[in-house]
Parts: sequence; structure tokens; C-alpha cells
Amino acid sequence: GLTPLSLSGSGTVWQRSEQTRRLPLPFGQGRLETAMYEDDNHGLSERFLAVRLCWRGESGGSFARTLTIFPGTPFVTMSISAEGLGVYPSGGQMRTASGDEAGNALTPAAQDDCVDTVTLSRGHYKLYSTFLSDRSDLNDALVKTSCQQVYAGGWGCEWSEGSAFLLDDYVRDRALLLVKDAPFPMSALNRTRGDLVIEQGACASLVGTGLPGEDTADGVWGYGSAVGVGRREELPALYRAFYKKVWRQSAPRIMSNTWGDRSRDAAVCHDFMMKEIDRAAFLGVDIVQIDDGWQQGHTINSALKKGGVWEGYYSADPDFWSVSRDKFPQGLGPLAEHARACGIELGLWFSPDSGDDFARWRRDADTLLQLWRREGVRHFKLDGVNLRTKRGERNYLKLLEAVSVESGGAIAVYQDLTAQNRLGSLYFKQYGRLFVENRYTDTAGYYPHATLKNLWTMSRLIPPARLQMEVLNPRRNTALYEPGDLFAPDAYEMDYLFAAVMLSSPLLWMEMSRLSDRDACRLREIIAVYRAHRDAMADCDVCPIGDEPDGQSLTGFLLTGRGSGFLLLFRETTGEDRFLLPSLPDSARLQLLISNGPVQLEEKTVRLEQQRQYALLRWTT
Repeated sequence: GLTPLSLSGSGTVWQRSEQTRRLPLPFGQGRLETAMYEDDNHGLSERFLAVRLCWRGESGGSFARTLTIFPGTPFVTMSISAEGLGVYPSGGQMRTASGDEAGNALTPAAQDDCVDTVTLSRGHYKLYSTFLSDRSDLNDALVKTSCQQVYAGGWGCEWSEGSAFLLDDYVRDRALLLVKDAPFPMSALNRTRGDLVIEQGACASLVGTGLPGEDTADGVWGYGSAVGVGRREELPALYRAFYKKVWRQSAPRIMSNTWGDRSRDAAVCHDFMMKEIDRAAFLGVDIVQIDDGWQQGHTINSALKKGGVWEGYYSADPDFWSVSRDKFPQGLGPLAEHARACGIELGLWFSPDSGDDFARWRRDADTLLQLWRREGVRHFKLDGVNLRTKRGERNYLKLLEAVSVESGGAIAVYQDLTAQNRLGSLYFKQYGRLFVENRYTDTAGYYPHATLKNLWTMSRLIPPARLQMEVLNPRRNTALYEPGDLFAPDAYEMDYLFAAVMLSSPLLWMEMSRLSDRDACRLREIIAVYRAHRDAMADCDVCPIGDEPDGQSLTGFLLTGRGSGFLLLFRETTGEDRFLLPSLPDSARLQLLISNGPVQLEEKTVRLEQQRQYALLRWTT
């Protein structure tokens, strides 16, 4: 197997060789093959150095660990793959570096399900755990954090659940960040007790490869890791910078999708979408996406026909993904032509067939490629994905790779994270943007401060531009909210709602043609400012500042670029009105770009004079 001996960075070396654990092999004897190469994930990532260590068993099959590093980042990643090993084993003993068998107290971290391991120098540590969630249809707590002391003199195991773990050696002011490159815990396959175990206060191991019990005949990937070093205060920003090298995307564009108004497929037709394109041109929207309903087949979400399906699409109708001739008699061509004349692109909703572990992934890929080639559509929301096995996951990843490579990177995907087992935001992060949540006024489930809260908390680790967050029409269904509800959508101005998701990939989750003229004009004004600065904002690191949004906080974001940046501030329904500015260069000058109320720039503070007020400012040196 592989024995990690040391990890160095930020002027320090983490090493404790007498406690080093061996990352095991799923078989006994074999031979080792090594390769070193550069790659860029088919142009989706920046270039990186990779080292592949592949063990080939005597009876056939292989098991590989691939380590990668990007220039200028203090992170090393390790990914796992297995092929031709039959059903991947579980259990088995790991040996220490000296060759002694590890005791049973170390299971299962000392068994074959270990993802990565780091030894800890003797010291005093605080463990900060971050538990990330998806399936946002069922919950709104997408990020949970906790902190605990690590017992340095213990003989047992301390378990933690989550996706990211920061070990702070606070006396010596240095820290480790261990991130599990896997779906979020509630969607990870074959997960057992937890995700991190600290053994005897000396060895921190990420566990849960997702492989035990899975058929590896045709090759599958296990879950991986990213390990970084630095000071506790700087590691989140360093990780976000590393993330943007793996996920290398252009600046976000504004998309619209009518599904948020709950007409579902009933309203979708040529004439209706022409009106949507006209309103999009007025507002300054870049992409008009048609959700479920553009196609000939009917899903379980159809408002027009009962008995729709959610997988097995081609069995239900071989022409399921043909353009509906009833709704679009001339196809999508005239619609796309009108959109292009307005400087707008078309997007479509699509559901890959999860049936039989995505056995029809190639047909799905060809469907998307044909829609791109024939209709000129290159933005696709991918929904209905259910990753039940590693084989299914592999086939789904083949689909993502195929549409990216065969379109020369032209096709952009937006992966839905709202239900079922999905990839999440940490696993194979190079593929597209993420649709985070379905929220509707029809169920009184849309609260602007909650959407802001989810963006704010997730942006601690994930570049917010990868997250697609929604703006709804706040004047719909006002009677469904409690009278006097301070946080009801109708209490907010339209430009405030857009500002709350401005740093994500903004999504107008509504039928734009039904906006009031006043709301449309306010939206148009802030979108014009956003479009003027979005490329510069996309180049910045985005850090949440202030208090976590709860409807009654002072909150916001600090954007830091090279010698300049932005501040996006929010005064929610609170009597407090002054922001103490975060640390900016002494020579920094502030310029107000837009706000929905009076703003006072004072020495080291910014004062927002109204509740439910935002302000976007640019700072330069």
C-alpha cells in the first residue's frame, strides 16, 4: 500500500513517523506502476501535476491512487479508482509502518475503507467540522459547523461527521484542512459510521471510499481527499482559490426559468416563451431557460398529463426528448433566432435516465449534443439524477465528460442538488454550476433572508459563482404568508432580492412577463450595474462578513482582487445601521455603485440608513 510519511507547508512539517498508518490495498501481492503527467481535465481545470500509483494484482484487476497539485496552492488531492476486482472487499487489517498489525480499536479507519490519513505532531488541537447538505427540497440547513477539543492523550477513536475538517494547532498557529471529495454525507454511497476519525490523538483519517460492496468489473472511482496547510484564518480563502483552479469557469451569467411560478409545463409554448424573451431583453437577462415541458414526453411533474415518468424515458417513448410539436410547431429554431437577435441564449431542462444505473448515458449524451448542434442550445439544467451505485455514478460521469469533450467545452451544465443522491459541490467539481434550491411562494416557502443565508454559509468554502441561487416574484401569493411577517417576500424591493443572490449565478425563478412595471424597472437598474462589474467581481475572492443572515442581521461579503475589490452589504430588519469596515489597505477608497437607500461613508464605517437595505461599493487603492 501507500504510507504517508510527511506533509510540509507554510514553513512547518507535519510528521510523526512512529504513528503513520498505511493506506491499504484490497488484495495481497501485486506490482506497482507509476506515471507522472500534466493534465487540465479536458480544459475544465487549470493545469496541474498528477502522479498515478497503480497496483496490479496477480489475479488481475487494478487499484490506483492519483495525487495532484496545482501550482501556487497549498493543497494536495488524492483520488481512488478500482477496476476488475469483482466486488470490492470490506474489512481487513491495516499494518503500521513498522509492520505490526493495528488493533481492533482502530477499525474501520484502519481497514480498507480509508480515503486518506495525516499524522499529527504532539500538540493541542481544536477540530472545526463542517457538515454540508444537499436535498434542499427537504431541508434548509445546508451548512452546519461545530468545534471540539481533540484529546491528545487518548487511546481510542474520536469520530466526526461532515465534509470538511479543520484541525487547528492553535498554540503554534498552524492548521490542517482535510476535505472529503465526495457527495455530501446524506448522499454518499456505502457510508458507515462517520467521515473523520482521530486515532489516539495522533492520526487523522478521512474514511468512506464508497467502494465496499460495489462491483468494480468495469472500473469505478472511489471518494477522494484534498489536504491543505496554513493558518486557521487563511485556510478557507486558500481552499476557495484552489477550488477555482479545479472549477475554471467564466464569469456567471443571469438565467431565467419560469418554473418558479408553478405553472409547470402548462404555460410553456412558443408564444409564451417569445414574451419571456422580450422581457428578458428589457431586463438584461443573458439566458432564457425552458424547464420541463418543452419535450414531447411527460414527466411526473406534468400539469397536463397524469402518469408521467421520472426515469426510463426512452422506454416510455422513444421520442421522449424530441421537441414538442404541439407547443413549438416549428421547433425551437424561430425561438432561438429571436433570442439571438435580442442578445440572449436559450437553455433547456433535461433529466438523464437514472434507470439501470444510467445504462443509456451514451444516448443521453447524444441527445444533448444534438440539441446543441441542431437547435443551438448549450445551457442544460440536469435534474432527476439518482446515483444509487458506483456503477451508476461512473456512467453519469461519463455523460458529463462526453458532452463537455465532444462539444469542445461549449455545453454548460447546471446540476440540480435539490433531491435524491447527487454529486454535491465537492466531488468532481469541474463539471458546471449547481442549482441549489427550489423555493416557491405558492407554498409560502420562499424567504429572501434564507436564500441569502444559504449563499453566505456555503461561500465559506465554495466560490459562490458556482451556485445558482434564485429570485422570485415577491408579489405573488402574498395572502399565504402570515400577516405582519417581517420576512415575507412582499416586504422587500425587487432590487434587494437580486442583490441577495448577485454574487452567485443569479436565477430569475419566475415568469418575467408577469412582473409589475415597477419591479421590472428596479430589476433592470441593478442588473445594468451588475453586468458592468460582474467580470471584475468574478476575479475576486468572495468572503462572507458580518453576522450570518437571519432576517435581523448586518451581513454581507468582502470581495478581494488585486489592488481593488467590492463590498456588498445588507442591513436586514435591525436597528443597527453601521458596518465596521473589514481590513482594507490603508489607501483604499470607496465608491458607491448602487443602493436602495441613503448610504453614509464615514471613517472606517459604512452606514445604511434604512432597514432591508443593500449597498454595493467598490474599493480601489
